[in-house]
Amino acid sequence: MPIIRPTGRRAPRRPSTTIVFAPLPAARQRLLRIYGRTGTRLLTHSEAGNGDDCMRLAVIALLKGWPQEARQWLRQAGDAAHPAAPGLFDDPDRLQVATELAYRYGHHYQCSDPNKLSVAMFFYRLASDCGHAEAAYRLARIHRAKDEDWAAASLFSRAAGNGHPEAAAEFDGASEQLAQPPWNAEGALPIGLIEEQEPATEPPSPAGDPPAEFT
Repeated sequence: MPIIRPTGRRAPRRPSTTIVFAPLPAARQRLLRIYGRTGTRLLTHSEAGNGDDCMRLAVIALLKGWPQEARQWLRQAGDAAHPAAPGLFDDPDRLQVATELAYRYGHHYQCSDPNKLSVAMFFYRLASDCGHAEAAYRLARIHRAKDEDWAAASLFSRAAGNGHPEAAAEFDGASEQLAQPPWNAEGALPIGLIEEQEPATEPPSPAGDPPAEFT
């Protein structure tokens, strides 16, 4: 039997594959800056002539600090004869009113459809970030049910600080979690604690209008 000797040549290497991610279109980047991922998904499934959809988008924009966007949605909600639109447009305490609406939206999504829990959490967080105690409390309970104890304890603390009558006891039961680092077993920050960073100034609207205060 003939002996086959190695020739010393190496097999040719396969060319490496580089994955190139195309940049997002400028219009979508703008939507993500203003509404966040969940808010942008809601926007893409909204109808311009639907007053309820326009109100939800106005609340998101207002609480995220984009008053000109909120004003445009409130005008469309008013055109669709939404009864709350004129009041929110003119209310000097519009942020407080929008905070309560965000909480109600969150409660609606939580109670109406288990598959919309992420949307409920989105609205609860909007309201919680603006000082709504019940929103923080409900968001904390959701995190606790998902075994995200550090996030739950932090939100129970926030709710207690804002005067929720039951949150203090809940926080006492979970406070030991705050002494532990918030990293999971893989060394990553729990997704519930990741906050989206919003730019400090409002970008121009698609029509080219300059940023403006909500007046």
